[in-house]
Amino acid sequence: MMTSAALTDPEHTVEAMRQSLIDRVTGLIDRLPLPAWSVYLAAGLLLVATTHAADWACSAAAVPRFSLPLAMTSIWSVLSLAAIHHTQVVGRRALESFRPALEADALLYRRLLVQLTSAPPISVVLALGAGVVYMLAINWLDPTFFGLLAGRACPDSLVLFIGWINTSMILTCSYRALRVLFAVTQAHDRSPRLDLFQRPPLFAFSLLTSRIALLIAALSYLFFVSFPTVMANPLVYGYLLIVSLPLSLLVFLWPLQSVHRRMVEEKERLRTDVGLRIKVTLENIHHRIDTAEGQGIDELNRLLSTLILEEQYIQKMQTWP
Repeated sequence: MMTSAALTDPEHTVEAMRQSLIDRVTGLIDRLPLPAWSVYLAAGLLLVATTHAADWACSAAAVPRFSLPLAMTSIWSVLSLAAIHHTQVVGRRALESFRPALEADALLYRRLLVQLTSAPPISVVLALGAGVVYMLAINWLDPTFFGLLAGRACPDSLVLFIGWINTSMILTCSYRALRVLFAVTQAHDRSPRLDLFQRPPLFAFSLLTSRIALLIAALSYLFFVSFPTVMANPLVYGYLLIVSLPLSLLVFLWPLQSVHRRMVEEKERLRTDVGLRIKVTLENIHHRIDTAEGQGIDELNRLLSTLILEEQYIQKMQTWP
């Protein structure tokens, strides 16, 4: 049961919501007295050594061999988890930079913080279940599983298990990208008003979404390079080309379009406001001219010049980064 502190403190809220295995692992790594990259590097090397040791122990070859596809299979989940962890950290910083635009809406801030830095437990469970189905379909189309299965139970069972986890992580990363996209769009749409005179908060999420887009593109390219036989399996290259790569573009471009739209709306509001002020000032000038009342015209002229400069400044405001 959540305490009163969890209802008022964003940090407690996120910790209370961190129930998925992924969030527990990243939370544990954050608490270690080591940089996160060193933990992922050690885990990757350990997995590569384990899979190759199993392959060498069960192989009839006299000389041990190094396999790039096997090594990549070993570390794919580690790379995926590291990417998710990195985007969680960047997401927290981005939201903190965007916080002034939320105008003290603590409830919205907490919701966005949870969305950007955690994964619902059900999403991980569904990814693991879908990973089984997807893995079976991939193996049905390619019984050798990218040439990694040798027909021996010793290494094959380990490879298939890791392949299942990898497949589930690919699905989890796709869901993670969509979750971030939804959170960023919600932040832009729900913010009461965007201050065009303070640009840093407006594009606070650009670093996050661009990192996610680059990570998706980089991992997709790495997959094609590491597994030359991928083009023989339409389920795999189809997912990469039809889902992953378009998703990377969507995650990068959609938030920019979202904040651009809000900025255009705010820019038009400012222009309308200054236009009304110019209209009132001109009406006052005309009134004084019509009534032959010259007092205060110079001051109104100076005010009009200032308003015209303001209108020109607003007109030149950029709504793209």
